[in-house]
Amino acid sequence: MRAYWQKRTQRKSAELVPSKQRIARRQNHQCPVCKTSLFTDEALHVHHVKPKQEGGSDAYSNLRLVHVTCHQQAHSKAFAATKTKQGTLSRLSSA
Repeated sequence: MRAYWQKRTQRKSAELVPSKQRIARRQNHQCPVCKTSLFTDEALHVHHVKPKQEGGSDAYSNLRLVHVTCHQQAHSKAFAATKTKQGTLSRLSSA
């Protein structure tokens, strides 16, 4: 069964543009917000750990690949109030 999931991950990763493949590899093909596989058939977004408007860059070290719903959650006001408490910011920045 493990071989199946490895092949599936490789196949799905190959469908991404090279820059997103690199980000996905750095994250071990896991969403840093929900800790599940990036390849759940949900759309993926590129998240800036340090927002560009706060001086963040497009460097790979500042980018994370996340599910669209995880990205929305990361930017929601309700989530913003609790994310430091739950350690999500540190998980996003250290993934």
